[in-house]
Amino acid sequence: MRLLYKLLPILFIISIVIILFGKTLFPAKGFVLYGGDLSDQFFYWKSFYINNIKTGIIPFWNPY
Repeated sequence: MRLLYKLLPILFIISIVIILFGKTLFPAKGFVLYGGDLSDQFFYWKSFYINNIKTGIIPFWNPY
């Protein structure tokens, strides 16, 4: 019983944090958790490159 009284405030705080910051702590698939300019830019460039390679397109080739 004493252990329950010690853990109850901790569980309460953890549950409040999850309720308030749930979308930030557990983002949906496809969302970037860290949002610096360089990491955002390279994330989308990498996905663009991978999608083009899968479809058979060389994305950075310019005939001119």
